[in-house]
Amino acid sequence: MKGIIVKELFISRKRFCITAATYFTLMLMWILVKMSCLYGNIGKYAGKGADEAAKTTYYFAVFGMLVVLIGFVINNTGSDIMSRWNIYQKTLPMTSKQLVGAVYLANAVTISAAVLTHLLMTFILCAIFGIGFKAFYLEVFAAFAVIVFFFNVMSMYPFYRFRSVKKGKLAASVLLGGIYVGLYIALYFFVNSSAQKAHEEIIRLAQEMNVKISKLPVTEDKLAEEYLLRDLGKLTDTLLDFRWLFLIGAALLTAGVFFMSAKALDRPMDDTKPAKNGEKGAVS
Repeated sequence: MKGIIVKELFISRKRFCITAATYFTLMLMWILVKMSCLYGNIGKYAGKGADEAAKTTYYFAVFGMLVVLIGFVINNTGSDIMSRWNIYQKTLPMTSKQLVGAVYLANAVTISAAVLTHLLMTFILCAIFGIGFKAFYLEVFAAFAVIVFFFNVMSMYPFYRFRSVKKGKLAASVLLGGIYVGLYIALYFFVNSSAQKAHEEIIRLAQEMNVKISKLPVTEDKLAEEYLLRDLGKLTDTLLDFRWLFLIGAALLTAGVFFMSAKALDRPMDDTKPAKNGEKGAVS
């Protein structure tokens, strides 16, 4: 199993280096923005707005930079198929569960290391920007790690199942695309609901005050924003109340995908399909 983990890390080493370089370069840029707010042009010309710019930069660095960490995810199933690794792995003294488990473990190690590094950088950012560290940051970082790990596991299964790069990519794209579309539709109705509430409220206020909507002290857009933030706050509180339930569900689904992936690897290989050059041995 140790050899499989090393193999996964070795194949991904270039992407890791590029991701690390990108991450630390951007982090340095955000720190330079803070320095500019204190001693440079932003502080000189923005005045009081420099504090707001620094605060926005801080929160983007803490939460927005999590997206960069996705580069530390390991998913070499496509390259394994192209290199016919599945032929060699059948000769290894390892079960299919050990093979899949080694890939999962390698992912857990790299994602955990990336998130812990980001946690350390967050402490440094807190010291530089003068903003206190909040306890909920830990929950956000942990949730990010779990979600990234889960979706990567889901995207690997089609490659194990179909043993084809094209079919694997297509199935993974359909799966993740379907989830994205579902979330987008949910967000659309969520925002639309807030806008509808704001529209009804603005009409009610205009009727009560007996004035035109344009004369009201508050705009419909401002009300819609307030309703949206309030509804998002309620949704966040609900998710936090049931966070352990979501973690258990994600763990069960991951275990199910793990056994399905192992079962897919156990299937006999169709190694008799002629290759394009007429030779035997192509893997379907």
